[in-house]
Amino acid sequence: MSDTCLPKATLRQRFDAFIAANTHKKASETDFRRKGSLGVGLIITHTIMSKPLSFPLNPEDFLAGAGTQVKNLSGSKIKKILMTHGIDKSLGTEVGRTNRGAPQHMRVYIEFLNRLQADDALELQELMGFWLEKVREFFAAKPFELKLDPSLGLRAMIRHLLKQAEDRQRQQQGFNFAGTLAQHLIGAKLDLVLGIDPARHHGANQNDAGGRHGDFLLNDVCIHVTTAPGTLLMQKCKENLSHGLRPIIVTLYSRVAVAEALAEDIEIGNRIDIFEIEQFIATNMFELSLFKPSDRRIKVGEFVARYNELIDEHETDPSLKIHFLE
Repeated sequence: MSDTCLPKATLRQRFDAFIAANTHKKASETDFRRKGSLGVGLIITHTIMSKPLSFPLNPEDFLAGAGTQVKNLSGSKIKKILMTHGIDKSLGTEVGRTNRGAPQHMRVYIEFLNRLQADDALELQELMGFWLEKVREFFAAKPFELKLDPSLGLRAMIRHLLKQAEDRQRQQQGFNFAGTLAQHLIGAKLDLVLGIDPARHHGANQNDAGGRHGDFLLNDVCIHVTTAPGTLLMQKCKENLSHGLRPIIVTLYSRVAVAEALAEDIEIGNRIDIFEIEQFIATNMFELSLFKPSDRRIKVGEFVARYNELIDEHETDPSLKIHFLE
């Protein structure tokens, strides 16, 4: 059969092929699974639907400022588009403000739109429907899993949870899944130990907002939660000390030695405390349950429930939640 006799691909098939061709890419390339790229698809489609534009489209017309951002791309504008279509959720402010890959995503999408128009296959209403479908899939993404396995120690279970976040981070580079998970795990732990305090928490992308000294400030203790301790963090700890605060760094088991070496380099090694996150959490779970197996299960369940509440309150990605397997 000749090519001319083959049935034409539907718009749906072409869209799915476009998404598939831009999936599992390296960090330097496009990947249309991320919330940042979903925002690009929504805002470009909405822009073209809102005002008549002549084809072929010029990607430069969709750039703002110095060409490092996509015009009109912001969390608030994306949220308005979603609400117009009955989706009362947000992809977050970072889809525009910190989405460095947006211009490249835009160029790839504009090229796709120009091909559709040239083939007389461009249906913007249908395309918007496809993007909204992808957004709904994003919000329905599978959560992390924590299984209370009696054959494993609590530290090992927390470590496995963090590894899930690190694996996801490698697949969807550009978003700090591990750091966000770690911050809210510590937040949930503090709420269980000290009682719930809404003022204690903030979104993971707001660490420096309002001149905050660290992730958590409890009396004179300033807690920094990180999966990648560096020199900037050590400088913050040094500033904490100059303000009469006692800094604590909570990090991954594999990063404790790195943090200790960095602290020694700036001569504050004996003035700060550095803990591994797995032990920091596991110790409290044992103590809160009074070392009773039945109560331990209950306390871990409460810990996960509080963590999930924090994700609902402070983050926009529901796949950050934890499914507790008892």
